[in-house]
Amino acid sequence: MRIFVIMLVIVILSGGVHAADEKVYYFTVNRSDTGLLAGDAAVIPGAAPVSPSDFMDYRVELVDGEGSVLYSSYFSFRSTLHSENFGADSGSVSESVSDSTVLLVPFFAAGKTIAIYDNSGSAILEIPVGHFSDFCGDNVCRGVETSESCPSDCAAPGANKTGISLPANVDPIMLAGAAILVLAAFLYYAFKMAGKSDNLYN
Repeated sequence: MRIFVIMLVIVILSGGVHAADEKVYYFTVNRSDTGLLAGDAAVIPGAAPVSPSDFMDYRVELVDGEGSVLYSSYFSFRSTLHSENFGADSGSVSESVSDSTVLLVPFFAAGKTIAIYDNSGSAILEIPVGHFSDFCGDNVCRGVETSESCPSDCAAPGANKTGISLPANVDPIMLAGAAILVLAAFLYYAFKMAGKSDNLYN
């Protein structure tokens, strides 16, 4: 029972650290007669909104250096307004259209590009975000690094170099949490065996 409580506390603490470290890419998208234009992206603390279940005018995707989609959602410049007035117009629904909207996309260490597609599936805008994930020099070849951009981490094709390759979808914090759980279980087992050994000699 005691080990269960200890492990539960560790899981809760590791989850709290993970939530506190949650970050998003923040940027504005403006619409004009010539198309869409994105402002400079920034990384800020926070969480992305829940992805709409219904298809909207545009799709936004975050991809890594290998082209794998890390996140996908939809957005629109239209917003639905529900009237709360009492009387004849009570409960009515109207639509507001803006030429600017703010997008929040979950931060991924392997994120390289945010792409925006129209409702026909054509890519109309790309926002580079790989510079927010500069891990060159940590001996881990990540999705945003190549043998050209970071030869110290990524071996060139045919080169005789071995290193650690961390998949893009692996969360280092959750990996550390799992390691803590394994260590806690090992320590509990070691103390328990040590207690049994003492009882044998008493």
